[in-house]
Amino acid sequence: MKGIRDKEITVEFFIPLVMLLFMYGLTMVCFKIESKKSKEYLRSSFEAEIIDLR
Repeated sequence: MKGIRDKEITVEFFIPLVMLLFMYGLTMVCFKIESKKSKEYLRSSFEAEIIDLR
């Protein structure tokens, strides 16, 4: 197995990056799902409207 110094990049170097990106994406998707549930719960609890400030 050669390293980056030998200018040969193999798949093993990209596996940690792919794992990191997958975990980041999974975290963001799960957070967004829970965020939508929480917004609906708060809206029904307080009977108010949530204004999107984009």
